[in-house]
Amino acid sequence: MGKTAVLKQLRHVYREITPVALADCEAVTPPEDPGPGWTPVIGALPDLVAQFAARVRAAPSVQFPRVKASLRVSGAGGWICLDNHGNPYNKAVPVVELAPGSVSQRFVAIAWPEGKPPAQNCLPPSSAP
Repeated sequence: MGKTAVLKQLRHVYREITPVALADCEAVTPPEDPGPGWTPVIGALPDLVAQFAARVRAAPSVQFPRVKASLRVSGAGGWICLDNHGNPYNKAVPVVELAPGSVSQRFVAIAWPEGKPPAQNCLPPSSAP
């Protein structure tokens, strides 16, 4: 079976499953000064983009529902609590000691901006909207 027949069969099999664009990289003409990163596959990208462009422009817009998740995630220093917008608050901060005249450091402790680890329920601060 020749290359053209194989590519047509591939397109037919995957047509209903996923968008398929085909390019014959052997037919791609390299530019005058291709540079070290150029390959025939990179040269074929404009042809592949053109094949997908009509389908992308015709695709309906998709509304994603607002994602709701837990207000806490596990972190290296314990729970990381998240506010209503997904931003961390009262996040554990490692305290390290730097040795004078050296590039080494020594772990001292974990500290929290509010002075203590967050509560297990991780409720957002009352000032958070």
